[in-house]
Amino acid sequence: MVTNLSLGGCRVEKKDVAVLNKAFLTLRIYLSFNEPPLKVDAAVVRWSGGQDFGLEFVQIGAPEQERLTQYIQQLVP
Repeated sequence: MVTNLSLGGCRVEKKDVAVLNKAFLTLRIYLSFNEPPLKVDAAVVRWSGGQDFGLEFVQIGAPEQERLTQYIQQLVP
């Protein structure tokens, strides 16, 4: 589950998944049930502890960045 989503990254609640700091991942985030997932081409693990880890988005396409921006703007009054 993704929490603390921002333009630059997110926090992920992990269940039985081991991640290493500085590991690179691709990511698909479902912002809505009726839309395709947001594709993050590359994210790096910046921290890991307990049941959570933090990702920094390092490569995301322009259309996906725009979708993320619009989604976050809808959440903030």
